[in-house]
Amino acid sequence: MRKCTIFILGLCVMLCGCSKQISTLLDVAKSQSEAHRQLKTETIYFNNLKTAIEEGRIKNGMSEKHIQRIIGEPMLIQSEADGERWVYKPAEATFFDDNKIHLYFNENKLLTKYKVFEPEELENNN
Repeated sequence: MRKCTIFILGLCVMLCGCSKQISTLLDVAKSQSEAHRQLKTETIYFNNLKTAIEEGRIKNGMSEKHIQRIIGEPMLIQSEADGERWVYKPAEATFFDDNKIHLYFNENKLLTKYKVFEPEELENNN
Protein backbone atom coordinates (compact mmCIF):
# COMPACT_ATOMS: atom_id res chain seq x y z
CA MET A 1 0.00 0.00 0.00
CA ARG A 2 2.80 2.37 0.89
CA LYS A 3 4.61 1.69 -2.41
CA CYS A 4 1.40 2.47 -4.28
CA THR A 5 0.96 5.79 -2.41
CA ILE A 6 4.56 6.79 -3.12
CA PHE A 7 4.09 5.85 -6.78
CA ILE A 8 0.89 7.93 -7.03
CA LEU A 9 2.54 10.91 -5.31
CA GLY A 10 5.53 10.64 -7.63
CA LEU A 11 3.26 10.47 -10.64
CA CYS A 12 1.35 13.56 -9.45
CA VAL A 13 4.58 15.52 -9.01
CA MET A 14 5.76 14.47 -12.46
CA LEU A 15 2.43 15.41 -14.08
CA CYS A 16 2.40 18.80 -12.37
CA GLY A 17 5.80 19.57 -13.89
CA CYS A 18 4.57 18.45 -17.32
CA SER A 19 1.49 20.62 -17.10
CA LYS A 20 3.67 23.71 -16.61
CA GLN A 21 5.74 22.75 -19.65
CA ILE A 22 2.63 22.12 -21.73
CA SER A 23 1.20 25.44 -20.60
CA THR A 24 4.44 27.18 -21.60
CA LEU A 25 4.41 25.49 -25.01
CA LEU A 26 0.81 26.56 -25.55
CA ASP A 27 1.70 30.16 -24.62
CA VAL A 28 4.61 30.14 -27.09
CA ALA A 29 2.40 28.78 -29.85
CA LYS A 30 -0.23 31.42 -29.10
CA SER A 31 2.33 34.26 -29.21
CA GLN A 32 3.81 32.92 -32.47
CA SER A 33 0.34 32.78 -33.98
CA GLU A 34 -0.31 36.37 -32.90
CA ALA A 35 3.03 37.52 -34.35
CA HIS A 36 2.22 35.80 -37.65
CA ARG A 37 -1.19 37.47 -37.71
CA GLN A 38 0.41 40.87 -37.01
CA LEU A 39 2.95 40.43 -39.83
CA LYS A 40 0.19 39.42 -42.23
CA THR A 41 -1.82 42.51 -41.24
CA GLU A 42 1.25 44.72 -41.72
CA THR A 43 1.58 43.47 -45.31
CA ILE A 44 -2.15 43.93 -45.99
CA TYR A 45 -2.01 47.56 -44.80
CA PHE A 46 1.07 48.21 -46.97
CA ASN A 47 -0.66 46.72 -50.02
CA ASN A 48 -3.84 48.71 -49.29
CA LEU A 49 -1.84 51.94 -49.17
CA LYS A 50 0.15 51.15 -52.31
CA THR A 51 -3.05 50.42 -54.23
CA ALA A 52 -4.75 53.57 -52.91
CA ILE A 53 -1.78 55.69 -54.03
CA GLU A 54 -1.74 54.05 -57.48
CA GLU A 55 -5.47 54.71 -57.83
CA GLY A 56 -5.13 58.34 -56.71
CA ARG A 57 -7.20 57.89 -53.55
CA ILE A 58 -4.48 59.31 -51.28
CA LYS A 59 -4.27 63.08 -51.52
CA ASN A 60 -2.56 65.88 -49.65
CA GLY A 61 -4.81 67.39 -47.00
CA MET A 62 -6.31 64.07 -45.90
CA SER A 63 -6.47 63.63 -42.14
CA GLU A 64 -4.55 61.00 -40.20
CA LYS A 65 -7.83 59.51 -38.96
CA HIS A 66 -9.23 59.23 -42.47
CA ILE A 67 -6.13 57.48 -43.79
CA GLN A 68 -5.98 55.18 -40.81
CA ARG A 69 -9.65 54.30 -41.29
CA ILE A 70 -9.31 53.42 -45.00
CA ILE A 71 -5.79 51.90 -44.94
CA GLY A 72 -5.08 50.65 -41.42
CA GLU A 73 -2.51 51.49 -38.79
CA PRO A 74 1.07 52.27 -39.78
CA MET A 75 3.83 49.92 -38.77
CA LEU A 76 5.73 52.81 -37.18
CA ILE A 77 5.00 56.44 -36.30
CA GLN A 78 7.99 58.77 -35.96
CA SER A 79 7.90 62.33 -34.66
CA GLU A 80 9.21 64.96 -37.07
CA ALA A 81 10.04 68.62 -36.43
CA ASP A 82 6.79 69.75 -38.05
CA GLY A 83 4.53 66.73 -37.49
CA GLU A 84 4.77 62.97 -37.93
CA ARG A 85 5.99 60.40 -40.41
CA TRP A 86 4.09 57.16 -40.76
CA VAL A 87 5.89 54.12 -42.13
CA TYR A 88 4.15 51.27 -43.92
CA LYS A 89 6.09 48.23 -45.15
CA PRO A 90 5.39 44.62 -46.00
CA ALA A 91 6.32 42.07 -43.34
CA GLU A 92 9.22 40.63 -45.34
CA ALA A 93 10.90 44.05 -45.73
CA THR A 94 13.31 45.49 -43.21
CA PHE A 95 13.82 49.16 -42.45
CA PHE A 96 16.89 49.05 -44.67
CA ASP A 97 14.94 47.73 -47.67
CA ASP A 98 13.55 50.14 -50.20
CA ASN A 99 10.11 48.54 -50.19
CA LYS A 100 8.19 50.93 -47.94
CA ILE A 101 5.96 53.99 -47.99
CA HIS A 102 6.27 57.10 -45.83
CA LEU A 103 3.35 59.43 -45.17
CA TYR A 104 4.14 62.89 -43.79
CA PHE A 105 1.63 64.77 -41.66
CA ASN A 106 1.85 68.35 -40.40
CA GLU A 107 1.10 69.56 -36.88
CA ASN A 108 -2.60 69.77 -37.85
CA LYS A 109 -2.54 66.01 -38.58
CA LEU A 110 -3.06 66.54 -42.33
CA LEU A 111 -1.13 64.71 -45.05
CA THR A 112 1.46 66.98 -46.68
CA LYS A 113 3.30 64.45 -48.87
CA TYR A 114 4.18 60.81 -49.29
CA LYS A 115 7.17 58.90 -50.59
CA VAL A 116 7.06 55.46 -52.14
CA PHE A 117 10.32 53.56 -51.91
CA GLU A 118 10.32 50.62 -54.32
CA PRO A 119 12.73 47.68 -54.40
CA GLU A 120 14.33 49.02 -57.58
CA GLU A 121 15.28 52.15 -55.57
CA LEU A 122 12.81 54.28 -57.50
CA GLU A 123 11.34 57.12 -55.49
CA ASN A 124 8.01 58.80 -56.23
CA ASN A 125 7.32 62.07 -54.48
CA ASN A 126 4.07 63.91 -54.10
